[in-house]
Amino acid sequence: FQRWMAMVVVGGGFMSDYDVYPLHKQVKKGLLLPNNGKFTNYDPSPKGGVPSFQSGSAEEWSRMTSAIMNYVPQHKGEFYSDMFAMRDLNMENPGSFDRCPKVVGHMMTTQDGKIECERYTSLIGFHLSHDASDQAIQNGVFDEVAGAKSRTIYAQQFLERFRNECTGYGKDVTFSLAHIYWQTEFPFD
Repeated sequence: FQRWMAMVVVGGGFMSDYDVYPLHKQVKKGLLLPNNGKFTNYDPSPKGGVPSFQSGSAEEWSRMTSAIMNYVPQHKGEFYSDMFAMRDLNMENPGSFDRCPKVVGHMMTTQDGKIECERYTSLIGFHLSHDASDQAIQNGVFDEVAGAKSRTIYAQQFLERFRNECTGYGKDVTFSLAHIYWQTEFPFD
């Protein structure tokens, strides 16, 4: 939860997990926040939102930090993350934050295993979560690497495949969104 408080201190903006990768080169520069700075989650789940990529003004980050922290005391002594807190907040108070599905958490492929490039055109990022990498290995989308200690190798596989199969959809994109959020305006439409 400390990263949420840090977003308040730095004056708001975009926050990304380290395992979210941009799909398209962004050309516009700036710090313009979508939705007039209202807190927005770009990796929504059916019950809430995965806090992999979000934006908001400092006031919105403060509001949301307070809102999710209200759930923490109820879960003392158990594993309880910001993702669970967002789920609980959304279930108890729907509409307390905007949900804008622009980050995908799974590989979209055809039956013969090719990436469905056109389905990625309106998306801004790919979240290579533990579940996403496990699913991709099970479905044969990624080649399992014996002894892999992290998902980095699978991120490299995805980005290489994306660049090769989706010519013009995301060439030369290799950094996590966390590395570019501070200097980039994301075109959402």
